[in-house]
Amino acid sequence: VMDALRRIIGSTGDLKTTSYVVSPDQRNQNGQIVTVGYIVSNSLEVSSTNLDLPGRIIDTGIQAGATTVSGLRFTMRDFTPLRMEALKKASAAARQTAEAIAAGLNMRLGGIVSLEEGFVTRPLGNDRAGGAGVMTPSTPVEAGLVEVRATVTLEADLMR
Repeated sequence: VMDALRRIIGSTGDLKTTSYVVSPDQRNQNGQIVTVGYIVSNSLEVSSTNLDLPGRIIDTGIQAGATTVSGLRFTMRDFTPLRMEALKKASAAARQTAEAIAAGLNMRLGGIVSLEEGFVTRPLGNDRAGGAGVMTPSTPVEAGLVEVRATVTLEADLMR
């Protein structure tokens, strides 16, 4: 499986083992628990920067002997520009809200006492799971969207 996946992803991706478990396969024989063998589970994580490959990666892994495919997700390599833009918008919204509250109290916004930021990125609607079964020529995979969200909590003095 690993060799087949390496051939598919080439230099556009990465392959790493995320879990390797060996468990005894035990059966009850005449009232006694007997180990009849071992079950091995080797979990791999495959990453690729080529968005045309996910379906082929799934198909190749299953055809090479993988029995379970799970946890397909899409993300971005560098969130920094989007993070900065989201923080700018969240900061402007926090200030606008604070100014509206101050105006509603017949006051004005004074100096900022503290700021706190929060930032979230997550794929939207593209988690996929599958397994061995009837194969189509290429497993269809849609990349979907990635949500970038920032929050800013602003604490400011109010002045008369």
